[in-house]
Amino acid sequence: MEGIEEKWRQLRLTEEEDAILEVPSRCGEEIKRKGERSLIGKVCSDRLINMEAVESTMARIWRISKRATFKEVEANVFVITFATQADKHRILEGKQWLFENALFLLIHYDGVLQPGKFPVDHESFWLQIHSLPLGCMTEECGQQIGSSVGKVLEVDVGEDGIGWGKAPRVRVEVPLTKAIVRGRFINVQGQKVWVTFKYEKLPKICFSCGWILHGETGCLSRKGDQSETDENSRQFGPWLRAESNIRRRYSSYTSEWRGSKEGGTRALGSRQKGEEAEGSAGNSAQGGTPSTADQGQSTVYVQDPKDGVGAN
Repeated sequence: MEGIEEKWRQLRLTEEEDAILEVPSRCGEEIKRKGERSLIGKVCSDRLINMEAVESTMARIWRISKRATFKEVEANVFVITFATQADKHRILEGKQWLFENALFLLIHYDGVLQPGKFPVDHESFWLQIHSLPLGCMTEECGQQIGSSVGKVLEVDVGEDGIGWGKAPRVRVEVPLTKAIVRGRFINVQGQKVWVTFKYEKLPKICFSCGWILHGETGCLSRKGDQSETDENSRQFGPWLRAESNIRRRYSSYTSEWRGSKEGGTRALGSRQKGEEAEGSAGNSAQGGTPSTADQGQSTVYVQDPKDGVGAN
């Protein structure tokens, strides 16, 4: 598409061709209502994808009230119309989606958007921060670390702002046309600590340059070096993909203690958003809840790695 536009810019237009046609500035009610139930989707793959294959596959995955209809507007780009706005919003909230491990980008329908000018510069991912010290598992630290990658949309912590767990999660808008971030150095009370990033539902990425999407010129890092084909020398790899999605999404996190010879065996519970806490009312704390006041808050300074440190 860019090549075609560049070509016509070099043409000498006739007076008739150069005239501007006035078209209706306001769309009809029918197309407006249909647009409100529609999304624009793009399968980010180097090969041509059959529209019917995408439509039938996503129908099985989405399981919405009624099968969405697809209309192809350019290679691998579709206008997707849903039966209801509720179905559309459900699919948007469930992002990101994959088709054959390729990223399936979705954006709101825009009647002004031209085919060939689909914005593909970023997508939101749940980022897991591994090896983060316990004292740094807070909303503030999550915001600071996540913002070093992209725009932070959400930090998965409890109502108290603490996100203890195997790996705190931050939902971040990740740039697609630059190397994916593998981790960060952070300064924790004067100690330099490397934290590793893993991405939930990470699509195919280029193991040579770390980009999710290549431009028209392809991968800029491939120079014919044989070392790039050696798995041990790769700077990017499948270890950047989270092995499993952490379904915590809690709104509160409590530690409860019961009597034992040393003051109690711990009953640890979590509450998910919009769901009842597991267990019965009889599991309420009968002793004290451990205080977090004595657990020192750590100031985190995020630093870009200056050497070739990568995740393991």
